[in-house]
Amino acid sequence: MEEKNTEIIEEKKPTEQIVIKNEIHEKKSEKILSKKITIKSVICIILVLVMLIGSFYAGYKVAENRFAYKGIDNTVVVDQIKKCGDLIVIEYNYPDFYSFNKGPVPILFNTKFTMYYVANVKATTNLEKTKATVNNIKKDVVVKIPHAKIKEIIIDDDSVKLFDDSGSVFKHRQHEDIIEAKKKAKKKTEKKIPKDEILSKADQQTIKVIKKLLNFMKEDGYEIKVSFIEK
Repeated sequence: MEEKNTEIIEEKKPTEQIVIKNEIHEKKSEKILSKKITIKSVICIILVLVMLIGSFYAGYKVAENRFAYKGIDNTVVVDQIKKCGDLIVIEYNYPDFYSFNKGPVPILFNTKFTMYYVANVKATTNLEKTKATVNNIKKDVVVKIPHAKIKEIIIDDDSVKLFDDSGSVFKHRQHEDIIEAKKKAKKKTEKKIPKDEILSKADQQTIKVIKKLLNFMKEDGYEIKVSFIEK
């Protein structure tokens, strides 16, 4: 009996070995399959990230181009400045005296007096002639404007005072004489005023006005350059 039992035990051993081998093979297959799934998952994640980054970059470029078109268009800059038209940048008050003497016969029939007056001198810049160039790469704006000019000289009526030979203030009845005296005083003022100094200050004032008008671009990082149109 003991010999038979031993034989039976020995007959079962090959079967157990096959089962063990099958189990090992299945475990290896599961590991290989698991590795394949992991690799595919990683590849999918990488592809999704690449697509997301690409979409973000494309969207950024579109938004950037739209902003650049709206924010730095040449026409917008020029129109903004041209709204000012013929801009009065300097008002200069020039006080002076003018001696008026009229009449063929000195003492009896002549009209003679000294007139004190204040002339109001206006210097303007015609901003309707403005030109502008916007450089998106360098982020600068070059604006060209004409030089300022003396627009007009007006004798302030409220400032006029008449003096006789003794230096006393008096009211002259001949209105025509006062009108003529004012015309001549205006011509005298045109020759005597410090024209270069006034126009230089007017040009500098115009530059300040332009930069203030375009301050919204300066806040976006643009450099504002203003130069003059030379004849």
